[in-house]
Amino acid sequence: MENSFSLKSLIEAAKKDLMQASQDDSNPLFFVEKLDIEVAVRITQEAKGGVNIQILELGGGQSSEKANKIKLSLSPILNRDEKRALLQQKNPEIWEQIESASITALTKGDEDLVGEPE
Repeated sequence: MENSFSLKSLIEAAKKDLMQASQDDSNPLFFVEKLDIEVAVRITQEAKGGVNIQILELGGGQSSEKANKIKLSLSPILNRDEKRALLQQKNPEIWEQIESASITALTKGDEDLVGEPE
């Protein structure tokens, strides 16, 4: 039988991983606008009328139980422009570092590089 865990646990784990990634780098170069996750689930109806959704961790063996697939689309409460404006307002020095790091990354370290010659 497969190991299973809750949909809530999956969402919390994804959130924790994304938050940790943003804390590990003082100059993030991207915003997460949307996260799509597709998973195999087992859906059962409980005696009290509720529905139980369990994410399946599929192993190498076969199972006679049929799994359904669902796709979750998660997006942040604030969009990219709102987050950028908030960061510029509350932490202008960090915003300047991010802007500088972005320019360096986009130009591969050479600020004089503006594109391919025609």
